[in-house]
Amino acid sequence: MKKNIQTKFGTKSSKGERLTYGNCLATCIASILDKQPEMVPNIEVFYMPGDSKKDDPMWLDVLNIWLCNKHSSIIIKTRNVEDLPQRDYFISRGVSPRGTRHCIVTSKTYPAHDPHPSGEGLTEIDYYLYLKKLPIRF
Repeated sequence: MKKNIQTKFGTKSSKGERLTYGNCLATCIASILDKQPEMVPNIEVFYMPGDSKKDDPMWLDVLNIWLCNKHSSIIIKTRNVEDLPQRDYFISRGVSPRGTRHCIVTSKTYPAHDPHPSGEGLTEIDYYLYLKKLPIRF
């Protein structure tokens, strides 16, 4: 696994309105795929009108189309840690110590990599994402 550091960070106005989005999710996916973050689309820019990925469920569909076409994989979302593969890395999504929503790469036994420069991890987890390899089609 490549331990990439995210290159974009979310910002809010003084009124708390979202101005920009970070690329922690894209960076986590790139790390798991052993790629550079700029090689993974930062779908949050287009599909995240609010602070939560549940605001627009299209983000997962769009990301899965890209993953299927480029890496013969899809992302599975689960809230149940028992559903996660034993041997693979996965992404934990939750609240960072900075009070923002954030993604980190994790395994069953330990946090593997926080792409934020602080490396602080998460204080709580909302859900998990894992990449599932698809059968090769000819």
